[in-house]
Amino acid sequence: MNHVIARSLAAAAALAAAGSAHAIGLGDIVFVDVTGDTVNSYRYGPAARFIEHTFADASNEINLAQIRRVNGSWYVNSDNVPIQNPSVAQIFRIDNLFGASSHSTVFASHPLQRPIGLDYHRGSDTLIAINNAPQADQLPVEFEGILGVARDGSSAGFIFDEDVGNPTNPRYKAGNRITKDPYDADRFYVTATNGGAGDTGVGPDTVRPSQIYTLDMANDGSGTLTQLVDFTSTATTLTFVRGITSAIGQDGFVDLYITDSFADAIYRVDLDANGDFAALSLVANVEDPGEIQYNKYTNTLVFGQIALDTLSQINLDGTGYQVLATNVSPRGIWIVPTPGAGALIAVAGLVGLRRRR
Repeated sequence: MNHVIARSLAAAAALAAAGSAHAIGLGDIVFVDVTGDTVNSYRYGPAARFIEHTFADASNEINLAQIRRVNGSWYVNSDNVPIQNPSVAQIFRIDNLFGASSHSTVFASHPLQRPIGLDYHRGSDTLIAINNAPQADQLPVEFEGILGVARDGSSAGFIFDEDVGNPTNPRYKAGNRITKDPYDADRFYVTATNGGAGDTGVGPDTVRPSQIYTLDMANDGSGTLTQLVDFTSTATTLTFVRGITSAIGQDGFVDLYITDSFADAIYRVDLDANGDFAALSLVANVEDPGEIQYNKYTNTLVFGQIALDTLSQINLDGTGYQVLATNVSPRGIWIVPTPGAGALIAVAGLVGLRRRR
């Protein structure tokens, strides 16, 4: 019987290997291509990009941004500009992304106004959307700030209402992207492109320092926003921080990795044992980085390069830069957290053999 099992296991392994050449797998990448209105995958096995879902956009109203996976479905922001009244912004849900995919609208229009950042708080079953409305103070109706959207689409409202008319800095201003703490499911980190103490409100973004805020969520969907770091006063002043992702550092504390496209650089923000800002250090100079995600399965940073239209990756120490896909505009990135279909086939075969014994 053992030789039968061995041959069957070998056959299952071969089938799994064959299937995994194209099956989505642990640590593969899902990203949006904003210019193509598509959601794509990059699969390390074949080292290739696949288009998984296409949005029909005859009215040119779709502009995809950050994407997240929740309970097997995928959620993605659409943040079209100029902002209309009422807004045409939406949050979409995509089901069966790697098969016969389909999408539906979770929530549309006000208060969504150019939502770029997106994440999910499980305790309140809330999608967190970061509105970033240019010239919000000039809109007939403005909803600048951080929104909570019920995952079933039944409600939407402010978690934090940005005071766009307040000339005093530092304050939360021009929120962009969001990432979750690797330890605490109720804690998130949000980038604010402007609003640092050195932001006078005058001049281009190049002279208006950025910030990072901590967002602590409660199970009723409310949240508390606290400034974590103001890049006015760091050794290097950063003025266009957008992308952010989190990882556990070698010291066991949280590290945040951020992108600044004006500096053409990726930086690491070290936090201490209390979760406070400890240090800022350069990871690497890369041209025009935007969205960024940490891939814990490859221990790399995966990021989009806006001017180059590439999906790229780099090691945490700044070595090993590699372009994964070209002619794409990856404005939202997520790492696949489930095993590939080939592995599941092999496991199913093994279970069947054990039962037959």
